Amino acid sequence: MYPLNVIMSDSGGRLLWIVFAAAAGLFVLAGNAAAQNGFNDDGGTVHESAIDALAAEGILAGTECGEGKICPDEPFLRWVMGVWIVRAKDETPSESATRFADLDGAIWWTPYVERLTELDIAQGCSTNPARYCPDQTVTRGQMAAFLARAFNLEPGEPAGFTDTTGHSHTAAIDALAAARITAGCGGGRYCPDQTVTRGQMAAFLARALDLVARPETPTTTAPQPEPGFTAITAGHDHTCAIRTDGTVTCWGYHNQADLPTGTFAAIDAGWIHTCGIRTDNTIACWGNNAYGQADPPTGTFTAITAGGHTGKIFQLSCGIRTNGAVTCWGNKEYRQTDPPTGAFNNIATDGLHTCAIRTDNTLACWGSPDSYSPPTGAFTAIDSTGGLSDGLFCGIRTNGAVTCWNGQTNPPTGTFTTIAVGQYHTCGIRTDNTITCSGNNDNGQANPPTGTFNSLAAGGHHTCGIRTDNTITCWGGNEYGQANPPPTGILTAIATSGRHTCAIRTNNTLICSGNNDNGQANPPTGTFTTIATAEHHSCAIRTNGNLACWGNNDNGQANPPTGTFTTIATAEHHSCAIRTNGNLACWGNNDNGQANPPTGTFTTIAVATAVEEYEPIKYREAGRSCGIRTNGNLTCWGYSGQAALPTGAFTSIAASSNHTCGIRTNGDLTCWGYRGGYWGYPEQTEPYRMAGTFTAITAGSNHKCGIHTDGTAACWGYYDPYFVDY
Repeated sequence: MYPLNVIMSDSGGRLLWIVFAAAAGLFVLAGNAAAQNGFNDDGGTVHESAIDALAAEGILAGTECGEGKICPDEPFLRWVMGVWIVRAKDETPSESATRFADLDGAIWWTPYVERLTELDIAQGCSTNPARYCPDQTVTRGQMAAFLARAFNLEPGEPAGFTDTTGHSHTAAIDALAAARITAGCGGGRYCPDQTVTRGQMAAFLARALDLVARPETPTTTAPQPEPGFTAITAGHDHTCAIRTDGTVTCWGYHNQADLPTGTFAAIDAGWIHTCGIRTDNTIACWGNNAYGQADPPTGTFTAITAGGHTGKIFQLSCGIRTNGAVTCWGNKEYRQTDPPTGAFNNIATDGLHTCAIRTDNTLACWGSPDSYSPPTGAFTAIDSTGGLSDGLFCGIRTNGAVTCWNGQTNPPTGTFTTIAVGQYHTCGIRTDNTITCSGNNDNGQANPPTGTFNSLAAGGHHTCGIRTDNTITCWGGNEYGQANPPPTGILTAIATSGRHTCAIRTNNTLICSGNNDNGQANPPTGTFTTIATAEHHSCAIRTNGNLACWGNNDNGQANPPTGTFTTIATAEHHSCAIRTNGNLACWGNNDNGQANPPTGTFTTIAVATAVEEYEPIKYREAGRSCGIRTNGNLTCWGYSGQAALPTGAFTSIAASSNHTCGIRTNGDLTCWGYRGGYWGYPEQTEPYRMAGTFTAITAGSNHKCGIHTDGTAACWGYYDPYFVDY
């Protein structure tokens, strides 16, 4: 961002902004007379009119995210809030020196942030020393508080949002609704903990200034039903579905937690990766990418299939382009990625073989040298095992009958509209919308429930269907939580570790799925704001601030202290949390002092169970804890393998088995400890830096992943193509 060297005021009181780009020798003039309204990335968005209105007032000048770009879907940051609100109120930026340790007085937007705090619209994120956290995102609840203060909004009657009861910003949200600045996020909800996008903030601010029409007062007295689901797919031991709002959710195993954003029209799961077609017809894939199967080509598509054989080899994805041609990517052995020419409308792959239905309804198959000839005749639909077994394919003929080849010879009988092929079982939706199955039933996967269904998916040892009321029902094997419980409603927070996952619904209740050998997937009742999971236990913060833990308690890790808390982190045998006064509390195993925290106040906490080698081929677990003090400095305690801490101020931290990483206030990411990420690798005595700048980081057992400031992801650490996508 270029520095703002000159600030002037016009006769009307609205500020005229001159941004002096000293390094580039470029002047950009924006104001009432010369507003830069022509952003090339907001056309057609619901926030376009609000963005143009603010741009015409000179409010957005200097906060663009690129040449001709406003990035309406990117998160709204605290420093941008200072600029927009101060300009919207016709306030002059502060001439005082900055009071915050993490602000540079030479940066052009610092005086706006200072003025925002002088007006008591916003305060810093911590004290001693004072920090503002300019690059932190703003939630919808925080945004309501800022606007209510900025425009002196009158208190309002309870707006009736179903997800704001007991929230710290409820009063401001009600005031915002009474002023008709917000109508909520849909379904009678406000979504107070969701991050505000730049486009949404433009709409809220433009409404507050009466630059655009305000929405009608929402009717929220009767809670609306949660969205259901429109499509479902099953891999070997994970399941994914498309909600009615177009977003994707997954549950089960094999790294399906890093879900893409956006809306989708179609989805298909392979053994350990998944691909979907967005509503703009482009493809997104996620999960394992050892052979490039999750790295789709550009272009637009109408159908997608994801396959894989034996988990580690022959990973493949294929899609049908909008012109009918087939494109495949991933493992190139045995000509799996060399499809025939012609136009197709339906496709399925198992990783070794691929079959597709031509536009004349005949079949074509290709792949492994031991491939086979498909049956003759006309077909309307096709499905395969997705790599769950050796090349079983089934198709629905134009008369509704099912035919299978290269495997199961006893397909379900009758007339069908949908077919789903599992590892050794097949299910179909009949023309009356009921389900029938045939084949292996050792886990109950071929024993469907009664009722009527619109969609169906078969996995390795489980099956799932979407009922005609848009709810999901699954049956069969559930060793990794791939079958039950399926998702319900919309989630606001999620945490996963090992083989179980827990999430917070919009009504603040908990839902968990996956491995439950210690009761870690059996959450307590009540309402919660924060969730954290370890391998065999979980902890959460209730809406009243109290802690609750459940699952394995062999070291007291599921026996939390009393009091009120704001932040929590869990490791295998100990946990730590930050009290509302900023002090730390830890509990559980303390063999290495990891549950004996230092004094002082903290903003962020991270804990891990390290691995210490003490004899060849032998190792023992050793706990470690780290925290960021309110002055931004790092402190770690417990296992000594992380003693060589980097200096400087940090905003976030993540710890795993043998090394730790933190994001500095300038976005740099620094790591220290065992660089390889695996306990047998040599320890690094000096911290090392990952290239680029970051906004978020998370830790796996032997690897890390972070989000760059441009929104792209990066992962590093111990490599195993079966589990980790790099």
